[in-house]
Amino acid sequence: MPNRATPLLLAVLLAVPAALAAEDPTRQPPAPPPTPSPEGGDPQPSPDPAPAGEEAAPSGKPAVVDENVDVRGNRYRIKLTHGAQIEGVLPAGVKWERLDQFGEYEECKETDKGSGLRLSYVLGMEGDIHILRRDIADIRDLGALTDEEQRAIRDKVIAARRKVIEQREKALREDLRRMAEEQKAADARAGEDDAQRKAKEKAAEEKEIKKGEELLKKFPPDQWSEQRLKDILQREIVNGIFRNAEEREFIDNFKAWQAADTRRRAEEAKSGEGGEKGESGGKEKGAK
Repeated sequence: MPNRATPLLLAVLLAVPAALAAEDPTRQPPAPPPTPSPEGGDPQPSPDPAPAGEEAAPSGKPAVVDENVDVRGNRYRIKLTHGAQIEGVLPAGVKWERLDQFGEYEECKETDKGSGLRLSYVLGMEGDIHILRRDIADIRDLGALTDEEQRAIRDKVIAARRKVIEQREKALREDLRRMAEEQKAADARAGEDDAQRKAKEKAAEEKEIKKGEELLKKFPPDQWSEQRLKDILQREIVNGIFRNAEEREFIDNFKAWQAADTRRRAEEAKSGEGGEKGESGGKEKGAK
């Protein structure tokens, strides 16, 4: 016949992490007493403890852990109705408790519905397990904890707290590293996008300039102008004589033609100014 105690024992052991979750392994210890002044004057105030929930920034220093672990009471062995046995600590001895309507533990009688014992430091882990009275077959007091047993529980609890903090710091470092890589990749993409945009703008500008130069050759400014465009449009309205293929091409590309003509005039004006300066400089030199 299979041992029915095994599933229950597993269920109890699996419940330990849930109980541990209720504890805050990073809670800060009480502030130390004021430090006496070296000159014998007024004591120096002690630094304020870090706010609750605040974690130290990731660094190469060891994690700061609250080493205040209050281990007291007698060790008990509780035998369950299915035969399994669990050992832990009952800080206040055999004290029956149950959950009230707000989810808090309240003291009650052994015979009350939902009564049970809160066994602490099962397997040396921080937290407690509430074992219902109906599941308890026997309770045995194993005596007060020895100094060695208290020290062993304390060391295990502190090690577990340190591990939690180190895991949080590691996760924070990973998040910071990931964010830095994402930002670097975003900056690189932005640089590439900006370079591509400038290249496209330059190519479009060169294409527009080339098109304008071709339009100026096909429609010389001394024969084609804005006034001629107005004449063509007026002729269509007044006389009903519509534009031919050449006139249509000029009207459709007038803006590009006009921009090219403006650049041409600016270049000619600049070239003329340079020539005038050269002639002026030559005259002055000759006058001397």
